[in-house]
Amino acid sequence: MSFQYSSPEAEENDMQPIEDYSPDAYQDHSQSPPQAQHSYSRQRPASAYEPKYSRDQKPSSRLFNKDSYLSNSQYNLPVSVPAPSEVLLSKVFDEELSVRSPSQKKRLKLLQHKMSISQREESPEFYTKGNVDLITAKKFKNYHEEAVPFVEKADKLHRSIESLRRSSEFKDLEKYPIEEKIAKYSSCLENPSKEIKLAGLQGIHELIETENITNNAKEIIIGEVLNVLMRWDEHEPDFTECALDIIGSLGPHPMTLDQIPLFVSMVVHDETSEYMNIHQAAFACLCRLGFHGVDALIRLASKDYPHLQIWLLDKLALTNAIQRQIIVPALSQDALSPDSTLRTQAVAALNRMYSVVWEGGALPVLLTLMEEGSVDRQLIACTIRACGNIGEQTLIKLLRQSDAPKIRMASAAALCWRVPIRPRQLEIRVINDSITYEQRTFPGTICTYKGPLTPVIVQSEEDDAILEINARDFLACLQRWIKRESEEDLGEVFPNLPIMPCVSEAQTEESPNISINAIQALCGGLKDPFEGVRETCTYALGFIGLPEAADSANFLIKLLKDASPQVRTMAAWALGRLGPAAYRAGPGLIELLKDGYWKVRTAACISLASTGQNIAQKAIPVLFKILRDGSINRGTVAETIVRLGPQGERLLIDLLNHEPNSNITLRTGAVKALSQANIYHNNIDFVVETLFRLSNDRMPAVRKEVFLALNTLSERAKNQITYLKPRSLLPLYFRFLNDPAVEVKDTAMKCIVLLGPQGQLMLIEALTKDQNPQIRAQAAKGLGLFGPSTFRSLLLGLHDSHPFVRKIVAQTISNNFTAEAISEEFWEKVPQRQGIRCTIKEILKLPYPVPQACGNLLKELLMVLEQEFAEGGRGYEYMDSHPELHKPLEEAEEEV
Repeated sequence: MSFQYSSPEAEENDMQPIEDYSPDAYQDHSQSPPQAQHSYSRQRPASAYEPKYSRDQKPSSRLFNKDSYLSNSQYNLPVSVPAPSEVLLSKVFDEELSVRSPSQKKRLKLLQHKMSISQREESPEFYTKGNVDLITAKKFKNYHEEAVPFVEKADKLHRSIESLRRSSEFKDLEKYPIEEKIAKYSSCLENPSKEIKLAGLQGIHELIETENITNNAKEIIIGEVLNVLMRWDEHEPDFTECALDIIGSLGPHPMTLDQIPLFVSMVVHDETSEYMNIHQAAFACLCRLGFHGVDALIRLASKDYPHLQIWLLDKLALTNAIQRQIIVPALSQDALSPDSTLRTQAVAALNRMYSVVWEGGALPVLLTLMEEGSVDRQLIACTIRACGNIGEQTLIKLLRQSDAPKIRMASAAALCWRVPIRPRQLEIRVINDSITYEQRTFPGTICTYKGPLTPVIVQSEEDDAILEINARDFLACLQRWIKRESEEDLGEVFPNLPIMPCVSEAQTEESPNISINAIQALCGGLKDPFEGVRETCTYALGFIGLPEAADSANFLIKLLKDASPQVRTMAAWALGRLGPAAYRAGPGLIELLKDGYWKVRTAACISLASTGQNIAQKAIPVLFKILRDGSINRGTVAETIVRLGPQGERLLIDLLNHEPNSNITLRTGAVKALSQANIYHNNIDFVVETLFRLSNDRMPAVRKEVFLALNTLSERAKNQITYLKPRSLLPLYFRFLNDPAVEVKDTAMKCIVLLGPQGQLMLIEALTKDQNPQIRAQAAKGLGLFGPSTFRSLLLGLHDSHPFVRKIVAQTISNNFTAEAISEEFWEKVPQRQGIRCTIKEILKLPYPVPQACGNLLKELLMVLEQEFAEGGRGYEYMDSHPELHKPLEEAEEEV
């Protein structure tokens, strides 16, 4: 199947459930060509999205149209085709970088004489900007961020212009025509005061943003701003940045294009430059001047200036137009490679570029790969979904129209993904390494992806995705791209790549919600004849959850009787994800508790807890019977009973009071389930009382679960319930530090640690004062979990009279700390560092040996402290003048 894709507008009437379609509706779709050709039909139906050019046109209109952005019908100027960029840049490349020009009127007349008139209006879609728009700048981290001085310096600029407007000269300025306003603000640009100059630029900027700028007004602004930029090195950097931003915001104009050499001279720098903000602002300005601005940057990058070349290529690689025209096609070409690893890496990189993939025209390539199955279809489907709204509509069509069940499954699974508003993108780096053929960096290998090959939706925060761009091949592509645009007979940049329609519209901010069309398509997929598609659509609806999938509850209830146990399991799970919206599913879920397939029974049991307490009256008796016979995991059943409300909590409390101690599985499951009790209901007092009483149970597993349940309830209560505050729980936990069962006393110790500073104080007191060596040893273990801050207290344990306690303390120190971590912890605490030094010396002189691992750590730390003391650093001069601070740590602790 060769899939034909449409724009969002063309799809509005094509989003009905699957039952509204007939097999005859898809006869207009052509069959796919052979796999080895990696091509697809270039002919599309009349309703399909049409790109901005036809195949009969020259490829130069693919991104730029020189005549369109140089048209001056709005300027009322007779213009002709401008001189090539080589001529415009000769002043920079072949002459001095400091450009001086005739008067503006003379330059304008010369330019009018050179250019011929063009009737077409200037079209912003052909511009090459650093960003698509401000929304995209915030949305994508791998886009070049244009200089926005009027935003960054907004407070300062507003104060300056408000001060200017209070002067008598600018009083009632709003009543004047726009030309006079411009003249007033322009008169400030030559003022010696920096604040007045900035106020003038701010006033011009506000006029551009709020007023309808006429052609004549635009020419006045450009002329005045260019006049001050001629001497940009005489002005403050802030002023120059704002002036460049105004030129860029007005876009291409004959007067501006004639000054491209000036802007290029402002970009040229080396690593010692102190005006980096000006260079960046000039780069952004040239990007916004269209084809000739980018042409100038690429020609400058072609010069043999190593630092400047990499700086320019880095920034060019982060511009939206270059990503659409160079990087995305390069990755698309790799995606059609016969090398399976390279194909997967290319698709994984595209998966992390989001809407740029659609804008760069790579969607047909992804559809070809999806049809062939030569790359993981789930990865391809997620890449299509990452394209935004058009990607979602593409997957909807695939789900409804594809004849391959695996394609329908992949499409359904990807439809549940919400495109993030602020996506975490891959990092793009331009690499200028030497050519190493052993690493396969042959000419033509532009992009090298390094990162996970899984879809971005399963990417963890630790996974870093990097796209390395080879500087040599990247520059060669840029040069071919510019030549192709300016010399139309030189062919494509990527001649082996099929025609890829390039989209010029900027993508708007994506909605985090799943569209109703996607929900309808997934509900239609629940009737698919292939059980894998039904299961995947069910999973997708459950994953979407509330509120978008609320209306799918009735469709999912029907699947509770599906012939496939996998589908029944997934339907039960999905209904649980819909919560109260699936209250009608209660009887069906109760019926599934007797299903012959254990996964179905378990899923139905878990979901019953989410359907609401209205089903509790019918469900609890059935669940209690299952809890007894054990046909479903008893812990799962007990938790469901508790979550069904106070009636279930009381039932479990009664069961624990009367159930024989021999039924350990049932009792531990019930105790664990009580940790999910409703802390806002009056029943919580009875739950806590029951757990306190069960702490004396003769079964160690029950006692352990009691402590874990109390800790969970305490975290959920957040100090709102008296029985669950640390002062009530700490004595209970402390009593069981001497429990005969190791798992019980370890659990009690960890619960004390989780209570924070109050638990730490209790453990310090237990280590230094308790008479029981078992409790002192457990206290030492707990203190080790707090980190190096407890090191001084643990040193006291090495003086303990009992060898078992000393052994546990030494193990705790060697297992949990390092000399570096301890030194860093006490770096700012000079008196304590001195006390540690003296105490370690005493410990190493004790008659009984210190275990080797702990001894080595203490010696390493002592060496660091002794070296500091010998050098007189870290405030030891103060220590030497106060002998009382040289007391051993033990004496200091006793005094405290």
